[in-house]
Amino acid sequence: MQPHNHHEINDLIAQTNRLKCSLEPLSLESDPDVPNPSTPSILVGKIINDKLLNRTGVKNTILKAWNPPSGLKIREQDDRLLFTFNNSQDLQRILDRRPWWPLSSLELGVDLEIVSASANLINGLVFSDPTDTPWMLTAIYGLPYRHQKPLFWNNLSKMINSFAGPWLGIGDFNEILAISDKRGGRPYASPSHGGFPSVMLEKGLVDLGFSGNPFTWTNKQPLQANIRERLDRGLGNPQWCILFPNATIKHLSAILSDHNPISFNTAGSNQSGPKPFKFSGISSFHTLSKNKEH
Repeated sequence: MQPHNHHEINDLIAQTNRLKCSLEPLSLESDPDVPNPSTPSILVGKIINDKLLNRTGVKNTILKAWNPPSGLKIREQDDRLLFTFNNSQDLQRILDRRPWWPLSSLELGVDLEIVSASANLINGLVFSDPTDTPWMLTAIYGLPYRHQKPLFWNNLSKMINSFAGPWLGIGDFNEILAISDKRGGRPYASPSHGGFPSVMLEKGLVDLGFSGNPFTWTNKQPLQANIRERLDRGLGNPQWCILFPNATIKHLSAILSDHNPISFNTAGSNQSGPKPFKFSGISSFHTLSKNKEH
């Protein structure tokens, strides 16, 4: 996939329809499994949406929002959702709402549009958190070898310059920034010019910090041979940090990998209101990072 230039990205923002799911009530039906029903018990709704979506997510969201005391079964039939209520009062309570669905539209997860991808950088526009301010998310795998690093930092710098809005980069940078980012092995020596610190300074990037284990990578060697480093992190430009002042990053526990997965949450501990953007996992780029220089 070829990278988009600055103007193409702005056009993409203007043209992309945000992922919404409108639920349109069609009819009331009787449950065929109930003999001689006195009243209809099935509310039939149709999903109005022009994109593929996770219908399981739709159903789970509806179930949590309605939470009928006597229970609710939801099943699919073509482009319809059939809501079977066990109690007529529960059904009436939903019908009495204006509109019948508590929201005029349902935001489903994250609306993410991939705009470019390479072996080291995957760039996607996030439209759904918040819905009125698209921002760029870059998943990063920094090149591990010293002779490759100048090209990587140059490409990352160009990518950041290509987007004028809020930007977040997260992943394995294969680089440390301070003495505190490393334990064991050769002493840390900051580059005399260029490199990671220069990109941070030139672009005004802010390290989002973390909670949990201070290191995200280990060589898994015993005792004095053990090396641990903080290679994975999240960096935001000033616009992104203003947009998400409470964002947090957490270092999770490693199981089989030499890397700790990291997760980030745009809402931090303040999770009232719309569902925040969350990401958790080990970058798939790590399959390329078996031989590191440290």
